[in-house]
Amino acid sequence: TTTTTTSTTTSSKGKFLTHEQDGQELLHTTLEAWNATMGPLQLALEIVTNLLTCWIPLEGDHPMEYTDSIKKAKQHPLQQTLEGLQFGPGMVHMLQTLCQFDEYYHQQPPPPQIYDNSDDKENPICTDVQEAIGKTCACLSNCLLSGILWSNDHVDTAEDRMVKTWQILMQCLVQKLATMTTTAAATETSSSVVTDGLTSCMVVLLQKQRQGSSPSKAFIRKNDVQVVSQLLLTTSATSNKDTTPRMGIETQRNAVCILSMIVLSGVDGVGKDDDYDMESLVRTLTHTFVNVLLSLSSSSSSSSSAMMSSIPVGTEILNAFMDWYGQDDFYPHVFDEWNVLQAIQQYLAKLQPRPEHLQSVIGPEDEEILYNAQRFVEYKQEQQQFAK
Repeated sequence: TTTTTTSTTTSSKGKFLTHEQDGQELLHTTLEAWNATMGPLQLALEIVTNLLTCWIPLEGDHPMEYTDSIKKAKQHPLQQTLEGLQFGPGMVHMLQTLCQFDEYYHQQPPPPQIYDNSDDKENPICTDVQEAIGKTCACLSNCLLSGILWSNDHVDTAEDRMVKTWQILMQCLVQKLATMTTTAAATETSSSVVTDGLTSCMVVLLQKQRQGSSPSKAFIRKNDVQVVSQLLLTTSATSNKDTTPRMGIETQRNAVCILSMIVLSGVDGVGKDDDYDMESLVRTLTHTFVNVLLSLSSSSSSSSSAMMSSIPVGTEILNAFMDWYGQDDFYPHVFDEWNVLQAIQQYLAKLQPRPEHLQSVIGPEDEEILYNAQRFVEYKQEQQQFAK
């Protein structure tokens, strides 16, 4: 056997590894230890998420039935155990830790040996962390829906936990946006798992906030609105020279839903501390939504993949406009100022006539929204004719 002599580097702390074989063995040992930790963690998250689903009240339940469902769930021994373990707040802190690890690891270039396949440049550790973030977000959402996170204790009230959870979600989202902007993560499709999960949690949190006894709790700030709006601006850019990170369709749809609910709730916190009155908020968001609709309508053809994949975003914007401006006294001058009716008409016209392959990607919920949008256009046109 022929051996090759190599020089070794020593220090007061011992000898550094210099042989490639030793390095590979250490790397594989480390990855095995990592998998032994992350595998059970992800499996546990999936199991608990599914268990919590059983305690979520059905959509459309009467308020009394909804309350009864929550009370019955709280009497279950397993849920009492989870509450005793502070499981909901624990999920929030674990999500924060995973997001911090994801941010740190993207700032550190991984060794090339970490990739098992030279053609696959997805970092397996980053992928695992991002998948864990997505599953933690799903589990946290079910904690919110089942009421575990809101259980009062001697430390925090339900409202306090709502505020803290929102702040942590926003912090994680801001960190992820910054990481995607400054690193190669902007091109990784797996990064959308993180933004999808975070924004989905934010949607659920606002839904619970609107159902609460104090829906005007001041925990949303002007900067929060700007961050969520950024999710729309980065996805609606069409320039090939644009280097901003592009969000997934699910993230963009969640962003529209979040902004719409902020307006519908009339959250006092948006204006109190930041001198951001509701009319300014409505005007800004209306302008943003109109621009996104026009961008979607300007695609080369209705059969383009971009048009097909973005339909959930377009219908969510239509739904927001109908929720807002379906009320005749809801800032009608803003509606006219940004030509909302013309933007809706242009978008609907882009989907007509609807090819068969496009019909297959439109779900029942989106189909209903498109139908209601057409009725909404007719109603507004009748109003305009009557005004004349």
